[in-house]
Amino acid sequence: MSDEAIYKTFGRAVATRRKELDLTQAELAGRVGMSRASIANIERGRQNVLLHHVYSLASALEFAKGSELLRPEP
Repeated sequence: MSDEAIYKTFGRAVATRRKELDLTQAELAGRVGMSRASIANIERGRQNVLLHHVYSLASALEFAKGSELLRPEP
C-alpha cells in the first residue's frame, strides 16, 4: 500500500467514526487540540499524522485502543 493510500484510508476511518459519533470537524479538533483545517486535511488524506495524534484521535473518537483506528493492509 502506498503512503498516499495509507493516509487516505486513515482519513476515511477518522471521518466515518466522527460522523458515527455525530461530531463536527471543529468538535473533534477541540477534543484533540488541533485546528479544524488539520482535521479536514487528515480526513482527505492530505496531512501526515504523527503517532501521538493517532492516539489522541482514537481516544477522542472513543476507541478503546489506538489500533482500532488503523485499518489492516489489504
